[in-house]
Amino acid sequence: ELDSFKVTALVSFQDSSTKIINLNKLNTRLNNLSSSRPIYPSDSLFFSKILKKEVQGTDLFLCQLKKHNLNFNSISSNLKKSSLLRTFSKPYKKPNPLYFSILKFEGNEILIHMEEGSKKIRLKAMSLVQGEKNQNKEIENLILALKKANCQ
Repeated sequence: ELDSFKVTALVSFQDSSTKIINLNKLNTRLNNLSSSRPIYPSDSLFFSKILKKEVQGTDLFLCQLKKHNLNFNSISSNLKKSSLLRTFSKPYKKPNPLYFSILKFEGNEILIHMEEGSKKIRLKAMSLVQGEKNQNKEIENLILALKKANCQ
């Protein structure tokens, strides 16, 4: 039984994400956590807020699109339909938050790596998802590959 309950949270007014950093008197083990988890708004609200910024593609992203016969304008205009991969995204990374999302587009599932700057969103890299997207290990492997990606 609790007489009082104290929650300390960080609220981002840029993208509406919230991060709980302390839960007092709920469970003594929770107070000793060395990490915390962000709490996100719905995908549609998240993308509607973040996509108010200019969307640009890096040379790598544009090369990868060309390799898969995809159009930048079509992809960027459909980003709002993406599913944010919260487990892999880092909304509090300084100086630029990183996000990963899956976009279903023209029969493909596309993993997109995005970086948020102060005035724009950079689409850094992409990969077509093969197989079952709900398998975190496959997504994790694709994300690791994206970080080392180049375009021949």
